[in-house]
Amino acid sequence: SEDPAVFTPDYYSLSSTNPMERKKAVEQTVQTMHWAKELDAKAVIVHGGRVEIPDHTRELIALYRSAGPQSEDYLNLKKRMIREREERRTPFLMALIRSLDELISQAARLNIQLCLENRFYYREIPSYGEIGEIFDDFHGAKNFHYWHDVGHAQVRDVLGLEKHLEYLESYKERIFGVHLHDVKDLKDHLVPGKGDFDFKLLNPYLKNNTIRVIEVHQPATSDDLKEGIAYLKKKLPETDN
Repeated sequence: SEDPAVFTPDYYSLSSTNPMERKKAVEQTVQTMHWAKELDAKAVIVHGGRVEIPDHTRELIALYRSAGPQSEDYLNLKKRMIREREERRTPFLMALIRSLDELISQAARLNIQLCLENRFYYREIPSYGEIGEIFDDFHGAKNFHYWHDVGHAQVRDVLGLEKHLEYLESYKERIFGVHLHDVKDLKDHLVPGKGDFDFKLLNPYLKNNTIRVIEVHQPATSDDLKEGIAYLKKKLPETDN
């Protein structure tokens, strides 16, 4: 299966138990915050690293398509993924919390809003429950928020790993921004309107000052994006929330 840590911005992990790698990840994130300050960006989005176990998310998706979510192979793999992650997660979660402790204080000095994003691959941090654990540790940090990626949450929901609405309900007061993209046949980062996600579900959880970013991948064209923006304006009208 595809390894999300290879040739991506997640190469250095904020949750690494290797002190040198974790230090490098923190340094690179601080550099990103300096760039954000220079560019007058409103927020820096953080990827929280990963539990260092083999990732089977793509394998689970393939089984969903070929055998179905009630098949024995699918259910066995899903149980194994959950068990392996739960057994191994603690030292990596603690390493991320150490990294965030450094980053949140740096962000405060730079007047930067730091946002922790929910992720796609199951081994990645944070899971749904870990978001709550992390924010409990930093409950007094006024510049630390949650960034909700719609496609990531929806794919995990369809796979039966976590519930999309539980993310929204549990962390609605902490949402600073959202990544908006559509999902079809467990493929995310599609232009809004090209998949089957019901964007109206987001309306109770978005405020007028919630940052909304369309995050789509190739082969989307500029015309596709214009259509996607028009589609979202109908589905997600601004309110007084």
